[in-house]
Amino acid sequence: MLKFFRKINMERGRFKKYLVYLIGEMFLIVLGILVALQIHNWNQQRVNSRTEIQYLQNIKRQLKEDLEEIVGNKQYNQKYLKEFHSAISIIQANDRSNIEVLGGISANLSKYSDFRRKSNVYQTLINSGEVKYITNYDIIENLQSLEETYTLINRLEETHNAAIMNFAVPTLVDVISFSTLTVKKPEVLFDYRYQNMFVLFTGLMKEKEEIYTKAQKEIEHILSQIDMEIVSK
Repeated sequence: MLKFFRKINMERGRFKKYLVYLIGEMFLIVLGILVALQIHNWNQQRVNSRTEIQYLQNIKRQLKEDLEEIVGNKQYNQKYLKEFHSAISIIQANDRSNIEVLGGISANLSKYSDFRRKSNVYQTLINSGEVKYITNYDIIENLQSLEETYTLINRLEETHNAAIMNFAVPTLVDVISFSTLTVKKPEVLFDYRYQNMFVLFTGLMKEKEEIYTKAQKEIEHILSQIDMEIVSK
């Protein structure tokens, strides 16, 4: 009987040792899996971070090009806005001594700033689903807001172009010789309706200047955000 119980105790001891060994093996397997997952996640994060930096740099490059175009168009718009204000002053003063100056300015009514960006990295990211790599949602929201500003700019420029074709050109072809830039009907230049046309254009161009300035500030803000985000990576 004692031998029997001793045998049972020995079997129990072996079972306990086996159980401890089995638990230890399972623990090591689970630990290995967790470590492997952690390493995979860490590597994936590094890949995602590099991808994000690449996209941010692409967006930054496009925004710098857009900013250059915006500033150039803004300056172009300001140049002729200043001229048109001078034209209004000449007409209001009925200053006939400056009729050729007024004629030269009138010929510039056919000119207008026209912002056209070269590419759209943001829309490409949205359409491809790769916008998920941009982890700073403030940048995404500000890019979306900038898209809306761009749309407003293009609408104002289309309105400006339509005003030129519908109002300026039909009047100018009757008043000015474009080949010599000489005034053929000086009395028309000092008519109140002619002044109204300049007032219409200056009002439209002031709106364009405001929206250009808005876009410029938005771009500069996003560029600053992108620089900070790249440094943080």
